[in-house]
Amino acid sequence: MRTTKIFLLAPLCLGFSALFACGNSDVVEDEPGAVYSGQKGEPIDGIRIGWDYSTLQQLSPKGGYPRSIRLQDGAVMAVYEDYETGYAMRRSVDAGLTWQPPVTVFQNHHVTNDQGSTQVNIANPEIIQLANGDLLAACNYRPQAPEITPFSIAVRRSTDKGTTWSNPQVVYEAKPRFSDGCWEPSFLQLPNGDVQVYFANEGPYTHSDEQEISVLTSHDNGQSWGEFKTVCFRAGSRDGMPVSKVVDDEIVCVIEDCGFTTFKPNTVRTRLAVGWTSPVLADAPDRCMALGEPVEDWVYMGAPYLEVLPTGETLLSYQVDYVRHDGDRSPYSVMEVAIGDKKARNFIRRTCPIPLPSGKHAVWPSVVAWDANTVVALASSNYQGSIDAPTFIKGHVMRDIMVNSIGAAESIFIGHSGKPNLRAGVRKDKTNLYVTCKVQDEELYSAGKGTQRGSGVFLCLDTQNACLKEPAEGTYKIWCSYNGDSGVWEGYQGKWKSGQLEGLHVSSSIVKGGYELTFMIPLKNSFNKEEMRIGATLSTKYYVEDLVHSDMNSPHTWMKMSFNKN
Repeated sequence: MRTTKIFLLAPLCLGFSALFACGNSDVVEDEPGAVYSGQKGEPIDGIRIGWDYSTLQQLSPKGGYPRSIRLQDGAVMAVYEDYETGYAMRRSVDAGLTWQPPVTVFQNHHVTNDQGSTQVNIANPEIIQLANGDLLAACNYRPQAPEITPFSIAVRRSTDKGTTWSNPQVVYEAKPRFSDGCWEPSFLQLPNGDVQVYFANEGPYTHSDEQEISVLTSHDNGQSWGEFKTVCFRAGSRDGMPVSKVVDDEIVCVIEDCGFTTFKPNTVRTRLAVGWTSPVLADAPDRCMALGEPVEDWVYMGAPYLEVLPTGETLLSYQVDYVRHDGDRSPYSVMEVAIGDKKARNFIRRTCPIPLPSGKHAVWPSVVAWDANTVVALASSNYQGSIDAPTFIKGHVMRDIMVNSIGAAESIFIGHSGKPNLRAGVRKDKTNLYVTCKVQDEELYSAGKGTQRGSGVFLCLDTQNACLKEPAEGTYKIWCSYNGDSGVWEGYQGKWKSGQLEGLHVSSSIVKGGYELTFMIPLKNSFNKEEMRIGATLSTKYYVEDLVHSDMNSPHTWMKMSFNKN
C-alpha cells in the first residue's frame, strides 16, 4: 500500500502552532480486490482498561498466588505465597510505587502427633478489610505427609491494620490426605455485616474424586463460624477456586468449572435476600458460562477471579492456554482480564495485562479495583527469569468521554507495549475541541519529514459517530510527530486520502522525559455536536500501539465522546 505525501500550507515548529488546510486529494491505492462495504460496526462503548507497562513490578524475587486490597485509609496491601516462610504481606502508602518490608502472617510449620510428623505448608493467601476496619487473613493448610493432620482453612485477625495478629483459628477441616482436602479460601462481607469464606471442598466426597464449593458464615465479624453450606456441585466433576462478590441484588460466585473438555470460568448466583439455601447443580439456571464470547471447548481457562468496580462494572481474570498441551496446563498459561456488565454477565474485551516473552507464563491471577479509575492485575510469573514471582501491573480504566469546558484528565491512555506512554485529555469551548497529549518517551526519534514514523501521535475522529467498519466521509486521521511534522487524512470509501481540516491547529513542545501535543480542532457545522468518536495511536522508535480494543482503520472501535451542552 502507498500513500501520497501531504504538503502543508505552513510549517510546524517546536513551541509554535500551524494551520493545516491541505488540498492534496490523492487517494490511498486500493488493495487488489478490495471492495468498500460501507457497513456499520458494533460500537465499542463502555469501559476499557489500558495496562501500564511502566508500573510492572515484582513484589518479591519469588513466590506466587498474589492478592491485593485497598484499605480504608488509602494504603494498599498485597499478600502472596512466600515459598520459604508461608503467607507474606506487604503494605504500600504510595499506591504501589514502593512497598514496606514483608511481614509473615501465617508460617509454614510442623505438626507432630500420634500419627507422625509432617510439615504443613501455607497456600492460597486471602485478605479482606471489614466494614469495622478489622483485617481478616485466610489461608489453606496443606500437610505434606498423609494421614497425620487435616487439610484446613485457617483465619487470623488484625485490629491495627496488620501490625499485630490474633492466633490462627482453624475454621474448617477436611481430611488428612491430598485427595480429600480443601482449598482456595476467599472472603466476602455482605451488606448486613455477615462475613463469608468460600472454598473448594473435597471433604464430603471421600469415595469419589468429586469436589464442591462450600461456604462458611460468621455473624460476628469472623469471631465464630457456622457449619458449611454447599454453594454449588456438578456431579462427577470438580467445581473449584471460588471468588464471590455482591453484584446488584445478588451474590455472584465465579468458579473453575471442570465439567467440560477443559476448565472454564462459570458463575453461580443467588439472590442476596435468599442466600445459598440449596446447591446450584450442573443444569441449574443460576449456573452459566462467564465469557460472553464463544471459546473452543479444548481451550483451558482456569483459576478465575471476580471484581466489581465502584461504578458497577465487573471484571474477570483467569489463566488461559491457547495451545493443545497435555496434562497440567498452568505452566503454559497466561493471564487475561475480561470486562463484564453490571450483572456480572457477558464478559468480553479480553486483554493480557502482563506482557510476556515467548515461553513465559502468568498464573494463579487476581484483579482488584484500587479505585474507580485504577485496577491492578496480579499473577505468579516468570517473565523476568526462571523463577515464579508475585507480579503486578496497574491498569487505567477509560470510559466514554463526556466533553465539557473543564475536560477529563487523562481520558485516554496508551502504554502497554513498553515504557513510553500517552495520556490525553479532551475539552471544548464554543468553537473548538481541544485534545492535549502528554507523552512519556525518553528515546525520541524521527524517520524523516512526511514519513509518519517514529515518535508521534495519530489522532482519529469520527465526526458523525457513524460507527462504520472502514474510514468514510466524516472521519479524519491527524498525525503529529514530537518535533511538529504533521499531516491530515480524510476517510473515503474505506481508505484514507490526503486531505484537509480547515482551521486545525497543532502545537508541540519537548519536555523533560518526552513531549506534549495539543490538537485544536474546529467544531464545524457538519460535525455531530452531540456525539463523536475518537481514536488514538502512539508511535515510538520501535513500535506502534493503538488504543486498547481500537483499530486506527475501524471507526466503530474508537471511543465515544458525548458533548455537554453547557
